[in-house]
Amino acid sequence: MVVAFAFLPLLLQKFKLKSGAAILVTGLLINLFALVEPSSVFRAASAVFTTYTSVHTLICIILIGVLGNMLKHYGFLNQIVIILRRLVHNKKLLIGSVPCIFGMLSVPGGAFLSAPFVDELGNDLGIEPPKRAAINLTFRHATVFLYPFASNVIYLTALIANFFSIYSIIKLGVAFSAVIVFAAYVLYFPRGAKVFANNEKSEGTSFKDVKMLAFYTMPIYFVVIVNFIPGVFPAMALTLSILLTYFLCDRKNLKQALLKGISINLIVMVAGVFFIQNTIMNLDQLTGIFFSFLSGSSDIVMLFAIAAGCLMVGLVSGIAIVPVGIFIPIIFTLPMGHTEMLLYVFFAWLWSFMGYYFSPLHLCQILTIQCTKVKTAEIYKEHIKLFPWLAAASFVLFFGYRFLLL
Repeated sequence: MVVAFAFLPLLLQKFKLKSGAAILVTGLLINLFALVEPSSVFRAASAVFTTYTSVHTLICIILIGVLGNMLKHYGFLNQIVIILRRLVHNKKLLIGSVPCIFGMLSVPGGAFLSAPFVDELGNDLGIEPPKRAAINLTFRHATVFLYPFASNVIYLTALIANFFSIYSIIKLGVAFSAVIVFAAYVLYFPRGAKVFANNEKSEGTSFKDVKMLAFYTMPIYFVVIVNFIPGVFPAMALTLSILLTYFLCDRKNLKQALLKGISINLIVMVAGVFFIQNTIMNLDQLTGIFFSFLSGSSDIVMLFAIAAGCLMVGLVSGIAIVPVGIFIPIIFTLPMGHTEMLLYVFFAWLWSFMGYYFSPLHLCQILTIQCTKVKTAEIYKEHIKLFPWLAAASFVLFFGYRFLLL
């Protein structure tokens, strides 16, 4: 498995494969190096399209892309920025709020949308370009632990469905999101700078702007509200939100807006991760090695092993759902109570995110660099300052929650 994943950066960088195709090839390499019988490979592949959880997840991924692109295509996201500029006069608050909102949905090129706005306000505040890029990335991902319809969270929802509600993970993630925001404020924002903006004048009252903001963000929060209705599945909630957007917009070039939101690469990538997950869970010797090591280790050794594994796989792949798909199913096999298992799953989710976030293959980072003209080394110099905060927070939260809940 290690050798197969070692090929992943080569597939992406040297052979220029898209992430979906590269993940799929990695899954095939795992089967090849493990000498898996063709019939088992076929079963692992067919299970991706015959298992309810994987099929439902793929449908949700498609619908999220469609909804996100509709909001972009029909100007909802631009209107949100315009209204926020009228409502929010604190530049520091404004510069963080826009990428936070854009980060909730998988908007194609979402990082590229928020980067110019952050770059402009950051320049007004006297923030250096590498820090502006870091602000865009940090705040764009601060809400990933809070919004249940982000692409990565949709996959996590399907993975843990038989054990936990995604909202149990979200409740635990609130504190981690707060750490991200606080750390970004301390690390990247200047002290004592003039923060009040000469914003665009509102044509009406602030109350009118608030109503307009509620209107243009309606598809984002509507899908969460509907999902709380008993019997409504995430795919149904997303479909209803797309229909709502359809009735709210002018519907010009509707076919183009719908089709452009469908990312074949993302669909193949998620299917490939399910394929890898099915393959690994069928490798009894491999899962036995993980099980015997983790079940026979102390808590701190187990945590460091999970952290190191999730971080490395995330760094190599640049995709959060790859380490999630490998390590969380193994955690489910360990002999522990329900609440303790939830905390280990949450911990693995945090470190999978960190591996993906700090990866040089992270697509949002690549888009931000293209927009802000910042060198990769310069942004990593700022990135690395955030890592100790997040690493320390993951351990503090794990032991803090365990003290409170067990």
